[in-house]
Amino acid sequence: MKSAEVVVIGAGVIGTSIAYRLAQTGREVLMIDRNGIGAATSSACDKAIFLQSKRPGLHMELARESRKMYDTLENELGQSVEFKGAGGTVAIQTESQMEFMKQFINNQNQAGIDVSLLDQQEAKESQPILADDVIGAAYSPDDAEVNPLKLSQGFAAAAKRIGVKFQTHTEVIGIEKSNGKITGVKTAKGTILTETVVNATGPFASAIAQFTGVPMNIEPRRGVILISEKVARLFTVVYLTRSISQQNTCLVSSLNMGLDFHLDKLILAIY
Repeated sequence: MKSAEVVVIGAGVIGTSIAYRLAQTGREVLMIDRNGIGAATSSACDKAIFLQSKRPGLHMELARESRKMYDTLENELGQSVEFKGAGGTVAIQTESQMEFMKQFINNQNQAGIDVSLLDQQEAKESQPILADDVIGAAYSPDDAEVNPLKLSQGFAAAAKRIGVKFQTHTEVIGIEKSNGKITGVKTAKGTILTETVVNATGPFASAIAQFTGVPMNIEPRRGVILISEKVARLFTVVYLTRSISQQNTCLVSSLNMGLDFHLDKLILAIY
């Protein structure tokens, strides 16, 4: 029977990075995923590293520390993750949005986030493709973009080099416990003895948590990304709400639809 000091479930960006960092501290880590590395959310999400949108508190502090790592991460991992620190823009289209953003930007500045308010002319000069109804924009030079699939693969490769074991295409079907403590992870291929489990399964985290009897209310939010033929890069920054990248992808919506993966033809018809 296999055993590990720590079992990490979910081999996306979060899971592979956690496995890598744990191994750096000397932990014996086994990573499990029911598919492959980065095969779920991390292969089908946008590439934005958006710092300016985080509200003050723990989320912002974690995002700030995460953003710092990206400047040297490619050298650390030994491969490209298509990181580009070109900044990010939030377009403002109504006066009510403008009033909200003025206060929001002030709060962000007080929290130490570098974000500024652009008027209509400055926004258009920054990003000429913006529509005429855009009356301004919020801009932060600290926002960036990264390829999440390559990031997952980069962390996984680095983790393997320092001893992390991987067991992909293995579904977790239970968590074994004794006297209130975890004793193992039950998979379709057998049980792995461990006392520590990291649940890094993203939108599936609630289902894994149910095995432990600890409720975790995770509501999946699904975006729709269109892929076009290759076109010239339209934005020089990450553009929140609708963004077109060098890889010709356009994020057009974000809906709370649970674990519903069907293609919504209505959204495609609208756009």
